[in-house]
Amino acid sequence: MVQSGIVDKYKKKWWPKGDCHSTNTATELAFQSTSGIFIVYSGFILISVICCIAELLIYRRRNEKNKVDSSKETLDANSIVMVDLK
Repeated sequence: MVQSGIVDKYKKKWWPKGDCHSTNTATELAFQSTSGIFIVYSGFILISVICCIAELLIYRRRNEKNKVDSSKETLDANSIVMVDLK
């Protein structure tokens, strides 16, 4: 493609040299132009904190349901007497 001139043809068509409208001056970014990203990050942090609290509450509820009553009365009533058969 390079030898047949196709690349040069498209280069001249799509990248003309004289049509640059840029002033080549860099401008400083202001807080107003970058504040959007801080708002998005704050939103994600808020959502993650809410999810973390929800997971902790769900985990605690599941553990409370699965707890075994280990009071002395319950242990005495359910214990097995071990006898030494020597």
